[in-house]
Amino acid sequence: MGQGSGQVRGGPVPDALPAAVRPAGPSAHAAIDLEALLADAVRAPGGCSVRFLPELERLVESLNSQARLTTGGAAAVVEGLRTALTRPVQLRMLRSAVPAIAHIEPAPVFITGLPGSGAGLLHNLLAEHPAVDAPTLWELAEPVARAAGPREFRALIGRGRAAAESGSQSLHGRPAGLLRTATRPGGCSWLLGNAFQSVAFALRWRVPGYADGLAAGSMTEAYHFHREQLQAICHRIPGPAPLLRDPFHAGRLGDLFDVYPSARVIVVHHDPVRTVTATAGISHALRGAGSDGGDPRETGREWTGRIERQLVASEVARRNLPGGRILDVRHADLVGAPTSEVRRVLAFMGVEQVPVVEGNVAELAARTMRAANRSVPFRPAEFGISRGALAGRFAFYRERYGL
Repeated sequence: MGQGSGQVRGGPVPDALPAAVRPAGPSAHAAIDLEALLADAVRAPGGCSVRFLPELERLVESLNSQARLTTGGAAAVVEGLRTALTRPVQLRMLRSAVPAIAHIEPAPVFITGLPGSGAGLLHNLLAEHPAVDAPTLWELAEPVARAAGPREFRALIGRGRAAAESGSQSLHGRPAGLLRTATRPGGCSWLLGNAFQSVAFALRWRVPGYADGLAAGSMTEAYHFHREQLQAICHRIPGPAPLLRDPFHAGRLGDLFDVYPSARVIVVHHDPVRTVTATAGISHALRGAGSDGGDPRETGREWTGRIERQLVASEVARRNLPGGRILDVRHADLVGAPTSEVRRVLAFMGVEQVPVVEGNVAELAARTMRAANRSVPFRPAEFGISRGALAGRFAFYRERYGL
């Protein structure tokens, strides 16, 4: 599907709209035709899968009724959903051709921390160590593609670069996504998104109904598919225990440990005023690229409530987990003494720090923080966020982690 030069509020409109897109009109937003989407996906090589059809149905219903999509935004959604529909089939074909993939037993280390917490920075600092395997954005965006040589790898990296750039344009000049490139560590929300079960959808689109339903149900099956895709990634480029990151794993620790019983989790904490503001800011910017935007204060209220519920769910889940499986990291410690904090995290992972890596860690941390200081921060007032109100509302969390 080629990209044309037509431009409307909410992003470019393709030369030829997918059949699954119902264009916006004078009095209606664009919408997605689920039957047409499925019919189109069936025509892909190998066809498509309905393994997660109920979850797709809930997502599309919320997109159509709540997201206020532009025509360009709906076309972008359809392209992503169509790709996700083909992933289970592609994975099944790959596992049939390479049976050894099903016998790989990944024991990942997960990093989780809300946007603005420093989780992305920590992920990148740890990836400086040669004994740490942190799958890159392109690997996670293309989890089941086979690459037989340099040409195929370059093509996959090129598609990853396009994915990285599409998410960065809306955040240009802001202190978010500063380390988002195709060849740097990526987020594993790509893998959950292929099961249509990721809070990342709510970050990019206004889909509160979908997000509320997701929070109320089990994501165990989505994490099983996450694991199946991770097996394929680990087979394509073998390495030690993979290091993965998603800002919203903390709210699903029970499901995560059900599927990955030997996993270890690193949770990065920061002042909720900062993380709620950053999440609302990123969400409002991303949504504006494919919808009519909406009220930033509404976005602030939505994420204040959603983050509060996630933090509570995380604390409840942690009561039932075995000791020694979770490491807490404070943002202040990470940015105040990055080399010593990275050394502590590596010890938790069972990896010994080496002097040359400490120099790389210090240089990358300093460079990233300089870039963040040059950017325009999101302000709580932009999103109707009151520092005083949040201080009281999140007092349990601030006291628990000394924030």
